[in-house]
Amino acid sequence: MTAEEFEAAFAAMSGVTVAFLHRCGRYAEPCRCGGYDCQGWWMGRQWEDAIVEDHIRARTSVPPPGVA
Repeated sequence: MTAEEFEAAFAAMSGVTVAFLHRCGRYAEPCRCGGYDCQGWWMGRQWEDAIVEDHIRARTSVPPPGVA
């Protein structure tokens, strides 16, 4: 199953369109859970991913020289 197919199936099951999901920041992302019924995808939220990545960068980044 492709990401596009997964999004279409998720949208149909939810009673919305793929365009609506994208407007809400929802996109198919690879899933590696290994579940027996896993389609290989899950619906991630773009803004949540950005928040988590910003948090990780803030905790692991090294400040430039001269900045405490």
